[in-house]
Amino acid sequence: MLASNRWTISTLPATGLWQALVASALLLMSLGLVLPDGALEDWRTQVRATARTSWLLFMGVFLSAGWPSEAAAHMPVWQARLVRHRSLLTACFMWSHGLHAIGIAMLAVLGTPEEWARLTPTASRWIGGAGYAAIGVWLLWRVRRQSSGWRVPDVAARSALWLVWAVFWLACAKRAPMQPLYALPALVMLAALWWRWQLQRRIAVTASSFKPAG
Repeated sequence: MLASNRWTISTLPATGLWQALVASALLLMSLGLVLPDGALEDWRTQVRATARTSWLLFMGVFLSAGWPSEAAAHMPVWQARLVRHRSLLTACFMWSHGLHAIGIAMLAVLGTPEEWARLTPTASRWIGGAGYAAIGVWLLWRVRRQSSGWRVPDVAARSALWLVWAVFWLACAKRAPMQPLYALPALVMLAALWWRWQLQRRIAVTASSFKPAG
């Protein structure tokens, strides 16, 4: 009988990698603080670029996270490779979305209150804030799960991952009526959701077939 489908993600990458990522983010923020006011448009470009890289990296994380070791037998090669490198995918996603947050902060620093309100509507701030809160819970879970002290419950980590998925999907879907190209990533996310559901079904069917009769 297959083991239960526990929430398992490999440990964080080496500390040196995280130090390098944090240092690069701080360097970028420091550079932004000394740039002239005319750099506002550059930061808008940075925000748009990191939003796209974060989405792509998150899709890799979403398709690779939370699978037990037995699931590899049911996966295509490309997904098994994602699972093998999910720690690196997670680190890169955190880095990209951290830079995205810095870019948004720089829009607030360099722009006028009117520009800030125009570039970041209230709804976007609430949705984005919920996403960053979920990422914080998820990161705490990864950091503390090997600790002997307090830990973030596994159910909180699962919920955080799904909340981040919902935030990305809403960000794409709300733009689709005005910019139809945003419908494509929204549909890709729904396809990824369907793929996870199908894979979970296959694992469940295989597990039930190994149960002893009677």
